[in-house]
Amino acid sequence: MKYIKILSFVALAAIAAACNKQEYPAFEFGPADVSDGKTVVYFVTNSANEELEPTDETYTIAVARTNASGALSVPVKVFNPSEVFTVPASIEFADGEEETTLVVDITKMELETPYELTVSIPNDYFYSYKADSPESAKNTFHMEVLKQKWNDAGSCTFYDGTWFGKLVSVDNIKIQNHEGTDDYRIVNPYNSLSAEDFGTGNIVFSVKDNKSVVFKEGILDFWPGSGYYCYWDVTNYSKYCNVKLSKQGDAVTVEVNSLITNDAGSLFTGGYFAFIWAGGPLEV
Repeated sequence: MKYIKILSFVALAAIAAACNKQEYPAFEFGPADVSDGKTVVYFVTNSANEELEPTDETYTIAVARTNASGALSVPVKVFNPSEVFTVPASIEFADGEEETTLVVDITKMELETPYELTVSIPNDYFYSYKADSPESAKNTFHMEVLKQKWNDAGSCTFYDGTWFGKLVSVDNIKIQNHEGTDDYRIVNPYNSLSAEDFGTGNIVFSVKDNKSVVFKEGILDFWPGSGYYCYWDVTNYSKYCNVKLSKQGDAVTVEVNSLITNDAGSLFTGGYFAFIWAGGPLEV
């Protein structure tokens, strides 16, 4: 990141509670077994709850191992399967490869229909009581996925006033509407500003009664790959989390001030972005 404009630090009381993320109980290891020298194979994360693109054909699950020596084929157990998923029979590691992927075919998923799938690594490759390997707690991966239909809702000029030391902009950023809802998304604005600094990701919001822009409260990944997140809490921090609308000809300017948090749970002020949207549903 070339420049980060964070104005001040604000004490953070209970960030986990505010973000409404599901909490899992801590894993407790049994007796240590550190002498067997066996390889532990594990999923990099335990679960995922994601909204997918209508055009997505595969879903990729990251898998790792503690010993990269030699090629390895690991059978996959499948639970609560849906007929729409095609899961490979095994996870394949090449010699020297510490991490690989399990690629699930999802081409049969229907739009606006939620699906669940659970996959597991057999105990022959997973040692839940190997006390020196915290990764061994992740022998099961559960995913909840949904493909949504998003339609064109115009485009905007997008501005950022947080990360570059000055106000920067990019034109012709798509805005889409989730069909049948009042949810909208700005498509990949920060990666369009700087692919070097940001990954791909959308800014999702709702338009209420054509009069207001509303964000979901909690921790929002508006700056993908940066290690920083939008902390949106209008209830407790309306001074720092607010939206201002104004009219410019046929277009509406939406200005957003927000708090910022990071992986360590620190909380800062100074988040600012804006977009000028012509032809949208907003009335000012």
